[in-house]
Amino acid sequence: AGLINSNEDVVELVATGGQLLFHMEGIDVVTRLVEGRYPDVRSIIPAEYSTRMVLDVQDIVRGVKLADPFAGENDRSTLYLDFSGEDATSILPGSLELTTRKSEIGGYKNTIKGITAGTPNKIMVSNEFFLEALKVAGSRQIAIELQTGTKPLILKEVGSDGWTHVIMQKTPRGN
Repeated sequence: AGLINSNEDVVELVATGGQLLFHMEGIDVVTRLVEGRYPDVRSIIPAEYSTRMVLDVQDIVRGVKLADPFAGENDRSTLYLDFSGEDATSILPGSLELTTRKSEIGGYKNTIKGITAGTPNKIMVSNEFFLEALKVAGSRQIAIELQTGTKPLILKEVGSDGWTHVIMQKTPRGN
């Protein structure tokens, strides 16, 4: 979109044998159709969870933003999530504790109240990826679902089946 400077710029489109060529003065972009079947991305989204927590999006976004200066940079940007509550099959009040640690300047801890179902759980995620996913949530509440182990963290809008976000857990160094 930023390559076209005016309404007068001409873009020539040529399609041949599974390839497309976009040609402009001084620029050629070629794309091709990938053969075969695209992988079923739904297979990476767990159908079940051991922990589920429903939280207000504004509360968790505020907490994650406050944690950001303490979370580190780039690949070291780590946010620790501690889902607490009673081990139960019914829905109960619970809390999500956000924690970060940066040896040079200290750490951050914040507890956010929510509604939980399942078992208490602790995981590590990228602060940056988690915040970016939360920023595009369109509903007032979000559900966070996870399993034990290294399965991905799933974010879903409450009251909508249209938006699901997958975030891979981080593993501690040395594992």
